[in-house]
Amino acid sequence: MAEHNEIGKLGEELAVKYLKNKDFSIIERNFHVKGGEIDIIASKNFNERQKYLHVKLQNLAFIEVKTKKIASFEKINDFAYSPENNLTKTKRQRILKAIKHYLSFRKISEGEIDIKVMAIIVFLNVNTKQAKIRFYEEFIL
Repeated sequence: MAEHNEIGKLGEELAVKYLKNKDFSIIERNFHVKGGEIDIIASKNFNERQKYLHVKLQNLAFIEVKTKKIASFEKINDFAYSPENNLTKTKRQRILKAIKHYLSFRKISEGEIDIKVMAIIVFLNVNTKQAKIRFYEEFIL
């Protein structure tokens, strides 16, 4: 596996742990459709009983994860070190397309649930082996 793929996978694992600590339930990871992917699909009001009874979901969070390997946390506020810049208009359109496919595939009507698009930016310090996370709960596509 290429190093950037390993870094991305580690970032997603850290994002999942972060979300679980914030009382999110992880529903699905890496949902792929032609031309798009959703990194994490989660909910705060979701439980296993609802999943198997097909009860109406309260909300769904579609979460994009970006991971950046850095040498120092001092630079995470610099524009050049901002992984948010990788969320281009094209990438955002692909995320929206993937969300629509997910809802259709799972037979979920947009009117039945509250949908939120969120982003998590994971900064991995290669020297100290530590991470810092930025969580955008109201990410605008």
